Amino acid sequence: MGSNPTTPAKTIKGYALVNCLTDIVYASTLQCPLKTKMRKFINYCKESYTELTKKVTWPTWKSLQSSAILVAIATLIFAGVIWFMDFAFEYLMVIIYNLKK
Repeated sequence: MGSNPTTPAKTIKGYALVNCLTDIVYASTLQCPLKTKMRKFINYCKESYTELTKKVTWPTWKSLQSSAILVAIATLIFAGVIWFMDFAFEYLMVIIYNLKK
């Protein structure tokens, strides 16, 4: 497996270490001599993919649209309230500054 007769491939527990960085199946096990952090990162990526494809319940298109409309309306209302408060305070400050004169 990837060796020639003059230089045999190195093995650990029967796994030939020819190109273990590209082999995701063996890279996440203890058979490949990757550092612990790399093994943890590969396991994290595999578990994240599994969770996103098999465990997450995605919303329907209709539910997503109604939520987006609700967020847009709430944002407009909130912006209107802040605009009104800004306008009111500006008007109040003009009145207070004109009292000093």
